[in-house]
Amino acid sequence: MKFKNQISPMLELQMLADSDRHNIMIEGSIGSGKSYLAKQYANMLGISNFQSVDAKVSLVKEIMDMCIGIDSPIVVSIENLDIGVDAVSYALLKFIEEPTSNVYIVITCRNIKFVPDTIVSRSAVVTVPPMIESDILDYAYEVYSSKVDTVKNAIVWKCVNSISDVDSIMQMDSAKLNYFDGVVGILNSNEPVS
Repeated sequence: MKFKNQISPMLELQMLADSDRHNIMIEGSIGSGKSYLAKQYANMLGISNFQSVDAKVSLVKEIMDMCIGIDSPIVVSIENLDIGVDAVSYALLKFIEEPTSNVYIVITCRNIKFVPDTIVSRSAVVTVPPMIESDILDYAYEVYSSKVDTVKNAIVWKCVNSISDVDSIMQMDSAKLNYFDGVVGILNSNEPVS
């Protein structure tokens, strides 16, 4: 599925893949498609070995140790580096400064201001704009076609701003949807809450 908010980032990623860039950073809000784009970068490079890890020191060190021991190309995606601890960045920085020819690093973050400048300066940064309403609805219909018409009429649907919001709401049963609609209805009314 192609999203309108990802057209420009996909073009940037293709240029980076064509230049064989080993370290990139994908910045964007929650649910904008950063992880999807990281996988697409691996596809653009023609690399099937794609590993994604959360920004936790033990996981990053483990995947980096694994990368040293393999000869085949691998794309490693470090998810949401901006919410990890500083030690994750330092562990990653060592690997970025001494790259191996078979390892490609993709870092995702929600807010680049919380990523150390030493990481940002060594990365090609691709910014993903927020999802637009039509893309969110297209995704909902493609993945949850039988449930969308019922759920999009619920008041809670007005709170949907991303793909992850769609996934969360679509997991709710009718009792939960009714509950949240009731809560939102109370909050939107002029009646005192008591």
